[in-house]
Amino acid sequence: MGGSVAELRFAFGVRLRSDSDEKASLRSQTFLQVFKEIYPLLAGRKKPIMIGEMSSAQDGGKWIDEIIPTLRASFPLIKCLVWFDINKEADWRISSSPESEAAFIRMARDPYFNP
Repeated sequence: MGGSVAELRFAFGVRLRSDSDEKASLRSQTFLQVFKEIYPLLAGRKKPIMIGEMSSAQDGGKWIDEIIPTLRASFPLIKCLVWFDINKEADWRISSSPESEAAFIRMARDPYFNP
């Protein structure tokens, strides 16, 4: 595609928080681990990448706080994130805890997303 045509690279990823054995490996995944396999496939075109749906079940904001450093170090083409903000099978909302909400606000205000 030429430079005048917009391309959208889209990926989905969540970090589960569950006590079931079958989901134990997903529960402990970092942001890096969630997206490390799909990123090279999306980044091959050297175009900006949008994570069209992502979330983490409440963990006190730790997972959210690791997003910006991981983007800078490992996923520089990811330029947009859309949060899956719903209380469904887990509480995926940004406001699931004061710590998670504060971490999200820090991330949203970071110069990475506000060049």
